[in-house]
Amino acid sequence: MRFGSFAMLAMGLLGLVGAVGAPSAAGAAAPPVSPAVVTQATEGLLTGNVVIRNAPAGFQGQVGVAACPATVSSTGICQSPLFALAMSGASYTLALSAGTWQVYEFYEIGYGGGAYVGRPHAVSIVGGATVRKNISVQYQVPSTVGGTVAVTGVPSGVTIGSLLVTACPSSQPLVSGNPSLFCDSDYVNGSGPYSIPTLFKGRWLLYVGYYSDFGFTQVATPTTVNLPKGGSVAVDLSVAYQTPANGALEGTVTITGAPPGFSPPFAGAGACPIAGGSGTVCPNPSYTLIGPGNTYQLPLSPGQWGAAGFYELGGFAGQFLSQYQTVSVSAGVIDQVNFTVPYVKPATVQATVTVTGVPAGVSVENTQLLACPSGDPYDGTTTPIECVETGSAGSVDTINTLPPGTWLLYPGYFTSDGSFEIGTQATTVKLKAGKTKRVSLSVAYRPL
Repeated sequence: MRFGSFAMLAMGLLGLVGAVGAPSAAGAAAPPVSPAVVTQATEGLLTGNVVIRNAPAGFQGQVGVAACPATVSSTGICQSPLFALAMSGASYTLALSAGTWQVYEFYEIGYGGGAYVGRPHAVSIVGGATVRKNISVQYQVPSTVGGTVAVTGVPSGVTIGSLLVTACPSSQPLVSGNPSLFCDSDYVNGSGPYSIPTLFKGRWLLYVGYYSDFGFTQVATPTTVNLPKGGSVAVDLSVAYQTPANGALEGTVTITGAPPGFSPPFAGAGACPIAGGSGTVCPNPSYTLIGPGNTYQLPLSPGQWGAAGFYELGGFAGQFLSQYQTVSVSAGVIDQVNFTVPYVKPATVQATVTVTGVPAGVSVENTQLLACPSGDPYDGTTTPIECVETGSAGSVDTINTLPPGTWLLYPGYFTSDGSFEIGTQATTVKLKAGKTKRVSLSVAYRPL
């Protein structure tokens, strides 16, 4: 059983209660939309310049346009508009299908602030044509909402690690827990207080979510507040604890037999669902990393899971595993499972990579080595997260962080003409703890 490396773990996995990693800001604006290229006659472009009028000196807000098909925006801006962003005074470009659109100008304070949305403007888009519309938005002094936030009725033994308050315009409620472009949020450790100073005059919906031992829970029912222009309103928020859909594993991960001072950069616990008791390992396991006292906490959906502790000597560097354990997870139940990972000296592989058939005038700038566990071969398209990759400007590529066992080696290269290749023909090697395996590999040049 193998688990992916820390670089994947950090992208959204729940950490320990009390030190849970913050989710992406609920109201965070998506990155600016790149200028679109019209590829079909059924599409046209909407473009123009954008300006925020009378903004204070040093204002760093973004301005943009949001577009909804006229057929779905009769009662206000739609839940998921197409949009383009730009800094004030810059230009925007938005590709739209031919037809009539309701276009709204808006601006945000910084990135992810609650957006002020202007009045709609009907715009007709013609396939293959460009419509220019300059935008001018009047700056408004923002309003603030803040106060305390708490979860009541928390059962004994369950810890609330942190809370998230999300403010959405009344026209843009949360749908299945997903905030729109125009929401904003504040992430709170403990019981508050929270403060969201980027909102605008009008009716807002305040939602509370919280992290517990069982992961994140989003409370669906909001609190409504009317904000005055440029004012501040105090709203104390309290939500009842909800029975979780998940269960959880918690315990310790202990590394035994390690030399003095050994401290791996990454260690934790992971699990894969066992479908029908077959023992099949999933391609994307659930993970968490250890915290103080080598403790971990891992929320999991109910069912049978195969779990193990692990450590890594670097991100994407190969996983050293404990003995595999089968656990049964029940909703609302915390199971104590401790893992012991025996220290093993890492194995090293050194590959001399030769690129054949390189044409005159083209040079090999880097050679590459991809090493994959024997159970997770590289198919030429998607690299399994269990694989380890390195490169060098010479012809010898070295990986010295691998657990012993059977590995598949794939050679590759970068060339001066921009060609890149990782071969799919593997060389199988058996690596021994604390030993170095030297191999010679070749890969044929293939032009772009």
